[in-house]
Amino acid sequence: MNDVNIQTSLPDNEELVITTKQKRKEVVPAYCCFGDNNEFFTRESGYDELFRVFAFMDNAGVWLFWLLQESINRKTNEAVFKVSTTKDKQLLSRGYKELYNLNIVMRIRKQQYLVNPKVILPTIGYYCSVRDKWDRLKAGGKI
Repeated sequence: MNDVNIQTSLPDNEELVITTKQKRKEVVPAYCCFGDNNEFFTRESGYDELFRVFAFMDNAGVWLFWLLQESINRKTNEAVFKVSTTKDKQLLSRGYKELYNLNIVMRIRKQQYLVNPKVILPTIGYYCSVRDKWDRLKAGGKI
């Protein structure tokens, strides 16, 4: 607990009102990433030069990124989707290789993907759990 001493003089018809606010417990990343409202600027080192990466990305990588963005669960940062046509399967395969090499996405199971929380920001209350899961998987661990 912190002690606070305040000295002030107020006119008789005024009163000093002091309120406290609880500190935010959740760590929020401090960088530019995609989220529910297009972009967020947050507090932890993030994915460097994300927009430059998109500028040089192959069409398959861009296609998969936006597919992930549309189908992601914001609490888990996981996306599950099935592709049915041969063309989409080829796009998915090429796009996944590119996004995986760029450290943007990891395949968890067949047709289930985990997106780097430093690229697409999960719901704030879930950021730490998603980041821990991402770090565990990157280190070769299991879910």
